[in-house]
Amino acid sequence: MTAATVAQTLDVVTYLDGKWWTFEIPSLTTDSPRGAGHRIVAMGSAKRFKDIAAAARDVAALWLDLDDYHGDVVVTVRDEAVDLWGESNTLEEQARQQVREAARKRREAVLSLIAKGASQSDAAAVFGVSVQRVSQLVH
Repeated sequence: MTAATVAQTLDVVTYLDGKWWTFEIPSLTTDSPRGAGHRIVAMGSAKRFKDIAAAARDVAALWLDLDDYHGDVVVTVRDEAVDLWGESNTLEEQARQQVREAARKRREAVLSLIAKGASQSDAAAVFGVSVQRVSQLVH
């Protein structure tokens, strides 16, 4: 074929296999000679993670009988480490929300005490913080 290109986005699933990244391209499959229910999936490997997209483009070009494949590549890593990373991001966001809520409640507490007639100095002493911190919370 000539230098035809395909605009389709390749979804690539990869996992670390020893020191190599093995990847599959689930959208590139064909029937197996073994018969019904058996499929052959386009696969490849790369030594470094950053090389997976280029290697997947090479595999796609071969699979589709093209000179080059210039479509986008979306790489999904199949590994429990990725799940752990996602969980840590969720926990971190929850912690940020809790910190924001704690700050809101501190401000509310200071404003409540001052509204009842306490000075900023007294509020600082009650809450065990500096007068400067109370001033920040008030303003």
